[in-house]
Amino acid sequence: MNKIRSKPSQDRYGADMATEDAFNQYAGAVKVMGPVFGVVEKFLGPLGTAVGVDLGSLVAVFNNTGTTSFVALGTSSAVAAPTSPANGIPIPPNSYLIIPMGNNNWIISNVATTFGYLLEDDLQYNPNSGSNN
Repeated sequence: MNKIRSKPSQDRYGADMATEDAFNQYAGAVKVMGPVFGVVEKFLGPLGTAVGVDLGSLVAVFNNTGTTSFVALGTSSAVAAPTSPANGIPIPPNSYLIIPMGNNNWIISNVATTFGYLLEDDLQYNPNSGSNN
């Protein structure tokens, strides 16, 4: 298995760890994806220009307009702003969407009225297939 998320102290990998990875030790419960629950670690600001985050981060994106906006992910600050669902992720009007960044660390929107929030997460991104070394 390649490019997985794991807790820093783990040395086991597999499907049996899914419930462990979903557990949030701070909340004492399984994570809920959807509306923003938990702690916002950092306000990233408007996403009209590319904003960088760590690999594997969870980014909550808020569309502050009455029309659909789009965000695109990339591996460098040169990521192009999306123009449609063909090259971007749609963000519904006046709502949040949580986006797991995976092996991308830059995010950009087609409009400056889309805002990003870095969410606190007790997991870390691990591009290694078998260890955290």
